[in-house]
Amino acid sequence: MSAPIPVMIGGGAMGQRVRDTDWDATLLGAYATWPQSMRSALSLVLNAKGVAALYWGPQQWLLYNDAYGVALGDRHPWAFGRPMPEVLTDLAPALGPQVAEVMRTGEGFAIENLAMVMRRHGRDEDTVWTYSFSPVQGETGSFAGVLLLATEMTAQKRAENVLRDAQTQLREQNLVLREREETTARERDRIWQHSRDMLGVADGQGVWVSISPAWTRVLGWRPEEIVGRTSEWMEHPDDRERTRSEVRNLAAGHLTFEFENRFRTKVGDYRILTWTAVSDAGQLYCVARDITEEQARLSALADAKRLQLALAAGAIIGTWFWDLPTDRFTIDEAFARSFGLDPSLGREGIPLAQIVATVHPDDQSGLAAAIDEAVTRGGAYAHQYRVRRSDGRYYWIEANGRVDQGPDGTPLSFPGVLLDIDEKRAAQEALRTSEAHWRGLSELGDRLRDLDTVPDLVQAAAEIMARVTGATRAGYGVVDAAREAVEVLPDWRAPGHVSVAGRHDFRAYGSYIEDLKRGEVVAVETVTHDPRTCNTADALLGIGVRSLLNVPILERGQLVGIAFVNYAETRALTTEDLTFVRAVADRVQTAVARVRAEADQRLLNEEISHRLKNSFAMVLSIAGQTLRSVPDRAPVQAFEQRIHALSSAHDVLLRRAWTAAPATDVVRAVLASAGHADRIAVSGPEIDLGPRATLSLSLLLHELATNAAKYGALSVPEGRVTIDWRLDGQDGRQEVVFDWAEEGGPAVVPPVTSGRKGFGARLIGVGLVGTGAVDLRYPPSGFQATMRAPLDQLQGS
Repeated sequence: MSAPIPVMIGGGAMGQRVRDTDWDATLLGAYATWPQSMRSALSLVLNAKGVAALYWGPQQWLLYNDAYGVALGDRHPWAFGRPMPEVLTDLAPALGPQVAEVMRTGEGFAIENLAMVMRRHGRDEDTVWTYSFSPVQGETGSFAGVLLLATEMTAQKRAENVLRDAQTQLREQNLVLREREETTARERDRIWQHSRDMLGVADGQGVWVSISPAWTRVLGWRPEEIVGRTSEWMEHPDDRERTRSEVRNLAAGHLTFEFENRFRTKVGDYRILTWTAVSDAGQLYCVARDITEEQARLSALADAKRLQLALAAGAIIGTWFWDLPTDRFTIDEAFARSFGLDPSLGREGIPLAQIVATVHPDDQSGLAAAIDEAVTRGGAYAHQYRVRRSDGRYYWIEANGRVDQGPDGTPLSFPGVLLDIDEKRAAQEALRTSEAHWRGLSELGDRLRDLDTVPDLVQAAAEIMARVTGATRAGYGVVDAAREAVEVLPDWRAPGHVSVAGRHDFRAYGSYIEDLKRGEVVAVETVTHDPRTCNTADALLGIGVRSLLNVPILERGQLVGIAFVNYAETRALTTEDLTFVRAVADRVQTAVARVRAEADQRLLNEEISHRLKNSFAMVLSIAGQTLRSVPDRAPVQAFEQRIHALSSAHDVLLRRAWTAAPATDVVRAVLASAGHADRIAVSGPEIDLGPRATLSLSLLLHELATNAAKYGALSVPEGRVTIDWRLDGQDGRQEVVFDWAEEGGPAVVPPVTSGRKGFGARLIGVGLVGTGAVDLRYPPSGFQATMRAPLDQLQGS
């Protein structure tokens, strides 16, 4: 067996495997014979936080860390230390040539969101990866290996697909609802044109804004003779005062129902009209029916009042007549059939309590109050409530009637009709629910975009889920499927309800964990009745749960989390609620994956920053040792200061993941390391600089500040420097103008132009990113410099 391997720091399980393996017995040979570059690269791989691997040599020997082993599935740990083409037979045709090309050319690359079919856990699996290949240089100077850094994006892409499907479904539902509304509008227009009833719209003073063609057919007057005027000139003199009173009541928000008056026709006679009208947004919407012939024909009938209502109403399911002095309540045959009552009993009189018994318990008190108010006040009555009909189901109806009073105000009769409005209410409720869900998802997207911690993400999602679905509690939990437990993150709950944040065993609340493991949604309308929760209902009721909805979140077929909403009262859980909660769960899962990926990126940047600082320190140490005997220390100090300026620029870039650095941050970082920052004024718009521009500006500022400290304004206590930059030109052709101005320093002496320039002077002369657009001036007030460069060049370099 080979000699013990020197202790490696960290590395997890795979680091321990490296130390435990008898490498003499492998084709890789004893660990002591491995090149130092291979051992250093392996140490980086083993200590990486994400998925990382090393492919070494022409055979592409595969060495990897713990996270890579998890991604391999059942091929781990057999794959460790074997040639990659032998291990990854499904991926080698694509990866092998890429690895070979990187070792041949020494040029790394990165690929984002690459879809690959990967064999693991005994089956082919569709996966998505973002990865990079970087060359590793061997001792001879050639490239001997390739470093892999990867992130699996499968779950995130799957969540994005689910979210896209949910949004498509939501759009399709909204399209159906809009089509229904358009159909309703077309039907309304046909009714306006062809209805035999007189339809009209007036303002709050009773001035007609528009009327339907039926007015001309019934009264003979043309629209231009009526629109823009009130109807007082057409009203019978005996009806005028009470008609004006009715218009005022209508404008005040009261419903007009079965109000009768007489209008004069163009030929001079009068027609009897019965009106139904409602006020909305300052306008009066009116329907008048000509009942002149009907009244004459029905005047002989004993129940004329009830039949008048039936003629004036549409979609009626029954009529009633309540003789208030005798308390005799009679109904027609349609009313009796609708509620499964004896028609003969309805004609003779039926106890009102028997009718009220069919009303939904939640609506009975409101109905009683509305009836009492109408009887006391007199006049029109309208109320909507739910009733149980002959099939045992509850339906929404609207009761319209009128209480007629005697001269002394005594209520005499109360006739009315019942209108079926169930479909209308259902359509309105579906539209409101759809709009609420859409607004909730839109708000969720806006809030998740600005949050960067998992607890904040979950809290925002829980609040929106509860508000939109009317829940008393909502939240998100991380599931340990093996132990059948869930860790509930901070939840949202209504006032007076306890939090359930913390660890819970699923079995303590029922058997529905089995459904969740299969990826099935758990919807329990009543915990005391559902077979999955009835035996543990006391535990659920103890935390205020009578109805619940749990949506599972799966990764690679495994249950990893749930989104849940709880209700303290029994609730009918709808498909729309399920779709909404699932959409929220998918968005939260995607956001959580984003936050975790960003955290991993920050850790990687910190590791890179640490290693880069070590490299700069090593360069300074080597330079210090090498140049120790140089008698002139000024060049050595200038070299060290330039290294420090580069280090500051790297720090600024690393804070932005090496993509761009704010100009203000770059300037302040360099000046802080150069000293005298309290005597330098800095101003300018926010501009992001590319990596090359950041390094260039850092070295330029360092040289300018060094010269000012040696010879210029910063060499005396009263000296000051002003730095500012601005944008010149139009969009697309803008350039950055950078100004340096000194004042209060010693007398300015222009440099001698002959002779060889030093490095600092040459660096200043090439300007920003080597553009050369530099104007150096030496007025008596102090040295000044202006540098120009195209904005797109600064940001793209």
